[in-house]
Amino acid sequence: MQHLSVPPVQRPHAGQVAPATDPPSLKDLQEEEARLLKQLQHIQRTKTALISRATNFQEIDEEDSSCPESPETPLLQEKAGQPRTVRLRSADAAPGTSLRGFRTLPPLPNRVASQHFQGHGSDMVVIEDGIAAQNNEILNVPSIRDSFAFSVVFTLGYTIYLLTAWWKCTSDWDEIFPKCEQTNTLVVKACEGSCILFWTAPICYCALVVIYLYQDMLCCELYYAMLGHNVMIDYEHASFFQSYPVLFLFLWQFGGLGIYIFNWDHFFVCFMRTLPYWIPIVSASSMLCCTWDVEYRLITLSNYVSRNFEDALHHVGSCLFLRDYIVKAGLRSLQRGRGFRTKAGMGISIQDIVQEIENLETQGKLKDAKPDIHDNHFWMSEIIYVLNHPDERSVSFRFWFRIYRCYTILMLSFLIGLWLSTQWRHDLNRNHPVGGWKRSWLNAEDRLGSLIA
Repeated sequence: MQHLSVPPVQRPHAGQVAPATDPPSLKDLQEEEARLLKQLQHIQRTKTALISRATNFQEIDEEDSSCPESPETPLLQEKAGQPRTVRLRSADAAPGTSLRGFRTLPPLPNRVASQHFQGHGSDMVVIEDGIAAQNNEILNVPSIRDSFAFSVVFTLGYTIYLLTAWWKCTSDWDEIFPKCEQTNTLVVKACEGSCILFWTAPICYCALVVIYLYQDMLCCELYYAMLGHNVMIDYEHASFFQSYPVLFLFLWQFGGLGIYIFNWDHFFVCFMRTLPYWIPIVSASSMLCCTWDVEYRLITLSNYVSRNFEDALHHVGSCLFLRDYIVKAGLRSLQRGRGFRTKAGMGISIQDIVQEIENLETQGKLKDAKPDIHDNHFWMSEIIYVLNHPDERSVSFRFWFRIYRCYTILMLSFLIGLWLSTQWRHDLNRNHPVGGWKRSWLNAEDRLGSLIA
């Protein structure tokens, strides 16, 4: 084995006084950091070689036909002139150490980290989709079908639970809402407006959940697709109380509180009658607030390391870390420039985005990049849905996401229709004129309600 030497570190002699120098600039510190990282990487490789020689383990040559791959042979190998590949051992392999060779630590990053781009560079991105699929299986990444089922069950559960509040207002309309018999026209309009806001607030809550889970599914799938290719993405979201849709919903609900003002003489009775209305509203809002961040639904650390700790340790040491707004900037720059390669796999597309980000960083165009916490993240579909990637996970996602998109459209159409019928029923209860087909629609709803009851 070739002897590797570590360059000595120069130290001043005892009693020698270092000459006075000017304080180093930021650029000098960055260059010094890069030099020390390369030196530390050299030390790490030397240590690995010494351990290998001391334990009499042999490095496994990938092109050596005398040692075929087996469940006991790790697939982490090194090609001539290339860094160690980041392929994990076969997903069918039994956990444990290999009989021949040993798992080497991934190399240290040789680039200066920034706030939005850390870890390795584009050279460590896994471009083979088959290897990425093995990585996802070993790291216990959920399947597309599981993500689809979770989103459907989550939205249906929230919708049914929240609509019990709407049903309470519909069934007890005469007992809950004020009569709005004031003489002032403006006051009457305010009274009727507060009633319709209070009545339709649960429908708006349901629409928020449906749209949020649609965006959430895109975020989860982009995270898992990039995770298999050794890219970790961090999402910047507005908090629950900073989100514009949530603030709008709170204002909507606040306007509905006017029913208590116009029912002030019977405030306590009105409040007790609306208590079944507030229980699903408050409890569903609390649960949504506690799980608002998409990171609560991503893979947990316990699942990440449960299959094989060594594989997970090597994987996280081989990854690069990107913020979502940087990925979006790289995507837009790539689309304006050379564009994506045709008939390319997911790994090639991800590597093209990372390389574009590196180019933008070299040109200094990312210095002023800031997170957009109110971004809707719909641009992610341009990577994981619009591009016709041939790998199995991408094909599966396009199939299930088409179904989920149709499901989302149906849910929103149902909620919009329910909101319109609520407005018509409000006008009918207030003795306002209602058109013929609208009245027929309400009569059909009444017949359907009587059958359900």
